[in-house]
Amino acid sequence: MTEPPRRLALLMTQYDREKYRSALGAVMRTFHGLPAVDPTFIVIDNKREGDWVHQVSGNLVHIGGENRAFEFSAFDKGLAYLRQAGQPADVFVFATDALLAYGSDFLDLIDGNVIDVVTGLNACVGWMDSFGQECEIGNCTYGAWIRTSLVFVPPALLPSLEPFAANLDDLRLFDDATGTPFGNQARISSNLQQLLLGWLTTNQGSGTQLGETWHSRFALNPETTAFFRAKVSAILREHLLSGKLQSAGIPCYDFRAVRRLAESGVFDDFMRDGGSESWQWLAWAKAKLPVPHARDRPTIELMPDRSANQARPDQDAAADPKAEPAAVVTSESDSHRPATLLLQANLYRHRARDAVSFFVAQVLPLILQRDSTAQCVILADEAVELPLELDSTVGASVHRASDIASLAISDCVALVIPGSMDDVDPTRLRTTPVELPIIANSTVLASEWTTGRDLLAADSATEFAEACCSILQGQRPSDLPYHRRPSRILSVCDRPIFVLGAPRSGTSMMQFALRQHPNLWGGQESDFLIPLLRSLRDVWEFGRRRGRLHWISGQSVGWREFLRHVGVGINSLYTNRAAGKRWVEQTPQYTLHLDDMTFLFPGAQFLVMVRDGRQVVESLMRFVNPVGFEEACRLWATFNAAAMEFARGPSGNSLHFVSYERAVADTKTELVSLFEFIGEPFAQASVDHIVQKAPINSSFKGETGTAKLTARWRSWPTERRERFHELAGAVLIELGYERDQSWIHDDAHRDAA
Repeated sequence: MTEPPRRLALLMTQYDREKYRSALGAVMRTFHGLPAVDPTFIVIDNKREGDWVHQVSGNLVHIGGENRAFEFSAFDKGLAYLRQAGQPADVFVFATDALLAYGSDFLDLIDGNVIDVVTGLNACVGWMDSFGQECEIGNCTYGAWIRTSLVFVPPALLPSLEPFAANLDDLRLFDDATGTPFGNQARISSNLQQLLLGWLTTNQGSGTQLGETWHSRFALNPETTAFFRAKVSAILREHLLSGKLQSAGIPCYDFRAVRRLAESGVFDDFMRDGGSESWQWLAWAKAKLPVPHARDRPTIELMPDRSANQARPDQDAAADPKAEPAAVVTSESDSHRPATLLLQANLYRHRARDAVSFFVAQVLPLILQRDSTAQCVILADEAVELPLELDSTVGASVHRASDIASLAISDCVALVIPGSMDDVDPTRLRTTPVELPIIANSTVLASEWTTGRDLLAADSATEFAEACCSILQGQRPSDLPYHRRPSRILSVCDRPIFVLGAPRSGTSMMQFALRQHPNLWGGQESDFLIPLLRSLRDVWEFGRRRGRLHWISGQSVGWREFLRHVGVGINSLYTNRAAGKRWVEQTPQYTLHLDDMTFLFPGAQFLVMVRDGRQVVESLMRFVNPVGFEEACRLWATFNAAAMEFARGPSGNSLHFVSYERAVADTKTELVSLFEFIGEPFAQASVDHIVQKAPINSSFKGETGTAKLTARWRSWPTERRERFHELAGAVLIELGYERDQSWIHDDAHRDAA
């Protein structure tokens, strides 16, 4: 029976809808994406105090705020509203609209596991901070606190925390008579006073040991004293909240700790153990991973070693009563478990022999050392060439298509795929037994076809052997440290295609033609990568300038590495829309960013459309947003020069020039060459599209076929020809459209026009 979704109530304090206008949307997208969660969003607007209520939708309501104690008095008001409205919740989340002030990366840490910790362990979850030293507030001593910009709280703990807006009068924090930031009798430790000054103000230099400063530091002077005191009070309320949690012995876990447990494959064990004090607060950073539970743990049983040509089990004793017993692994939970791995050599489009050789020569011996009964069935078509050493390999047997009926797939416990995704044919992968766990390297596991399967990552012979032995011994894939959850793996395209070139060079025509191919998918022009690259460059350079205090510098993240990981997410988004097909992107402006494009998409291939620049200039001057003659000349020259420069560089073999003129006049020949370059079979439908369809986004309506090659530029006067040559003539000659500049004064051109 399906359990009902867990009810989640998020109370967000809103201060500045302009400065932090993206905060609510980012949080709503995050929580709507959580599994089995029914969220309700209460926005407490601290610029609209009072009883104002605005029901935006069924699960989003804005109410008037209470700014007496910043977010803390607002949280109290939000809880009062929920109770009055009779809206219970299984999880409460308290947030402020400033939660994105230090970036949004931490939102990626929020998943179903966080909800499991809150509801299953009755614990708080959030982001932990520390000044690196113990501090005192009144009678409370603490070393770490949980950020109230986003914190998860189970309902049973609310009575221990309320009211959030704690009364601070007895702390005697400030004294107007002293003329100092804090009163002489302030009941907070002197080190905390200095840390607060360093965090909030510019009067104390760089301030704290947090490695960062508050996003809105200010100079402390008589005009800002009231604001300083209000912010100090807010911070102390945040810290006192954590003091209450620590004093009550309430478990609190960091988002990063939950993610570390999950990625290490021991989260379920951690939950079954009821959590661990060594993983609470900031102790998680140095905690040892829990030991996986011994479910179906194998035992060692002594039995004679047998090979395929030895006697049957009932004849073993008679055959050799003095035979040395071998240690063989069996499973307590399944004494009749099969000991068979499946390697489908017919999944490979090439290098199947290399993949099989790697497995039988390097992996299988390691497996047999631990389990001498292990078997690997290699399934291959007659056309697949296999290594000769298979004939004498112990533990491996080959089944060809002709005798596939004799192979019981149900006896296999795992599908092994050595090699990378470059070697494997995705269309064949979809025919593999869905129920088998898959042991493969990271590129294969990242492909779309693996969704919904149990996946075990292995990138070396030792890792392959360990994964295989664990499955052969009856262990569940989800119990293993190298298990990868399908939900965590992004589907990406290994070799996306970019159709590039100067505007008005036929990029739209070619992309629409490629869409007709059954293996390819294309969408609209995107353009968003250019502003994204600029923003990423700004972020990366800012991190480099800050030195060790910034994560980018501290972790020595280079520009290329930075883009490569960002590109995985973008690639996954395209691949999702392409439904597993190879996607084709067509945005001419990316021609000017080819180096960065290779960093974002390391396996990408680039098709650059090349067209006579004089005809491109004519088209640019007549298009929807026409440009002037000289601007059009420079634009065409700049785009094509950038492509040629890239082609001469180290990544030039990823680029293929496509002639617009040949694509129109001799379409099949040009597309045969194109398909050969991108590694796809020829598709007549793509040829038919170019030959038969009207031009797309054409500046010259009604032209089809070779009429699209009409050279209007031939009527140019000599002055215009000379100016074109000055601005773009060198590129025109290098591309082979002219041998020299004699065309400028060639009257035959004008006569032909």
